[in-house]
Amino acid sequence: MRLTLRTLLAWLDDKLPASDVKQIGKQVSESPFAQEVIDRTYRVMRQRRLLVPPTTGPDATDPNTVAAYLSDELAPDDVVEFEKKCLTSDVHLAEVASAHQILSLIGHKAKVPPEARHRMYRLIKGRESVKRVSAQPVFSEATHETPKRETVPPVEWTAPIVPGRPINERLGIGALVAALLAVIGWTAYTSLSPDTSREDVLAANRSQVIQATLPKPPGADTAEANAAAQPIAPTTVAKTETKAPEPVKPEAETKTAAAPKPGAMSVAAGDGVIYGWNAGKSAWNRLVDADPIKDGARLLNLDPFWTNVTAGPVQASLIGGAKLTIGTSQPFTVTLDDGRALLKGADVDHPYTVKVGNSRVTIAPGPGVLVGIERAWSLAPGSTEATAAPLVVYVSSGEATIDSGGNKEVVKGPASASVTSGGAIRVAGNPKLPGWVGDTGASPAEKQLAARFAKFFRPGGAILRDLVEAVDSDDQDIRLLAIRGLGAIGDAEMIVPVLNNASTDAATRAAAADVLRSLLARGGDSSKGVRTELTNVFGQEWADDVEKLLVGFTAEETLLETTGAELVRLLTSPELGTRELAITALKAITHRDALEYDPLKPEGKGLKAWQDLLHKKELIKGLPPAPVLPRK
Repeated sequence: MRLTLRTLLAWLDDKLPASDVKQIGKQVSESPFAQEVIDRTYRVMRQRRLLVPPTTGPDATDPNTVAAYLSDELAPDDVVEFEKKCLTSDVHLAEVASAHQILSLIGHKAKVPPEARHRMYRLIKGRESVKRVSAQPVFSEATHETPKRETVPPVEWTAPIVPGRPINERLGIGALVAALLAVIGWTAYTSLSPDTSREDVLAANRSQVIQATLPKPPGADTAEANAAAQPIAPTTVAKTETKAPEPVKPEAETKTAAAPKPGAMSVAAGDGVIYGWNAGKSAWNRLVDADPIKDGARLLNLDPFWTNVTAGPVQASLIGGAKLTIGTSQPFTVTLDDGRALLKGADVDHPYTVKVGNSRVTIAPGPGVLVGIERAWSLAPGSTEATAAPLVVYVSSGEATIDSGGNKEVVKGPASASVTSGGAIRVAGNPKLPGWVGDTGASPAEKQLAARFAKFFRPGGAILRDLVEAVDSDDQDIRLLAIRGLGAIGDAEMIVPVLNNASTDAATRAAAADVLRSLLARGGDSSKGVRTELTNVFGQEWADDVEKLLVGFTAEETLLETTGAELVRLLTSPELGTRELAITALKAITHRDALEYDPLKPEGKGLKAWQDLLHKKELIKGLPPAPVLPRK
């Protein structure tokens, strides 16, 4: 099968027969020009301000030509000319690739997140939703002629002001003249006819005066008096007497409660962004200052925000990226799923209980002592089996007692302790404590970054919609925070495509890879969702390669020549995400730099340098691999 633009689009949209997929894939891997076209196709399809092809001028394209090309009904000579136009024009390439992608989805159920669907329903109806009467000819069954599709020239989006049709088109000149004649006739009639309104008023007044002066018939006064003295109906009286005053809602139930009752729990969000899980709607709802928290509430505090949670005499600070379940009963209970929190010792004996897997760890800091807790998920190199992340406890100063299933340790700061899911405690003295373990709060740089990030979150808005918009931000720092936020809610569907997005920067793609590693490390539905989306984006064959690159290689695998050969082969992959992960793994295994290899432009002396090392058997030198740590 020849590698043409049409076959390339069919390969990208997974519309080729199984027998042709491998053949086209091999041709793509051997053709730098085809790889460049693929990257360019993905890029132009994501450009927001790219308009449709013009209908007039030298670059004009008839929509029927696009349809005939996609349906394989265009003459061979016209196919060549049309593909040349697509390869030299971003507008035409985006039109053909988008139309082909849409057609490839016909017959398949589209995956639409609930937040996106609700957002579409709430959108203001714009200019494109207004019905217009076109002058297109009607399809004739006798001649079987299909009218050409009339295209509307692209216009810039403006406010949805829909102009009404002119009255002469709706009524015609004759109707307009008739209306004017009717108005003139009515005006003449009313101006020339006598004014009887005053006569009618005077006559009515005279009638009222005459009726008032006439003598009343016998019994009239008695009837009026009886009517005035008639009591209210018994049913009305009973209803009135039995109606109780409406009870006044207690102040604690009102939304404007300024402070919680003693022992109740509430958040102090300030200008930060924190969400609570609504089980009834299966959605995250944003919380604001003084919002009460029920016992067993699930909270999500996005990075880099700091949020204080108070419950009577105890206080906890949730630090960027914290996802936990919190209990209001004593002792103060925290089930830390991911992220960091800062616990402050109360003036009285109020310990904290932290759940890790099936274990319960009791932490009792002294009065005023700050204790940091952190849980981060990671995979052992080369392993796809998820293991429970340990709980790390930091004590800045003073002392705190840690009790885990009968194992008790008194930790004196500065120190850190690691508590496994089995309850084992390992204490490390005089460590370098992270900067957030202290009473200083967020740094000025973190506060400035948080203020920029908070602008993307609307009050009452859907968290997924806000994060997806932030991923498309021009600010690199905001994009990284948005990707971490998507990882916090476990949405791999929006993260996996970032790996292959040539229009973004390498740091953003690397952050997406780190988040996917973390989701794979959690196991369960999180890792299953990542594997499903990798298959949807890359296909099953490439998804296996990408997953292996994400989980990494064991120490034994890094010494195998076959591992190096496979990584060098993946440097020529048609997928940008695969090439970038492959060069990262090669640098870690061989302790070399990239050797001028560029994943965006794989062909060149960089690729040849890696291939030469492989042919000379100098790729693997027996050195231990450099650790590939997730970016914070």
